[in-house]
Amino acid sequence: MRFSSDTKILLDLKGDQQVNIKWIPPVITLIGPPGDFTDEERELLQENGFIPLRINDCTLKTETAAISISAILKSQIHIR
Repeated sequence: MRFSSDTKILLDLKGDQQVNIKWIPPVITLIGPPGDFTDEERELLQENGFIPLRINDCTLKTETAAISISAILKSQIHIR
């Protein structure tokens, strides 16, 4: 599986909160399924350029994670 984007984000509780990301549109963000990503899925995604990022210290519902990363992206790349 290949993705074409300048910025690829993997929302992951095992990710780092202090990642230095250059937010260049378009941005692809993956939000994990209930039960989280498997180690194999994480490895495959990272091999394809996804940067693991933790935006919170607790598990968020899918809807909440989507709203949270949307707000982060809007503040970082000034989406109008």
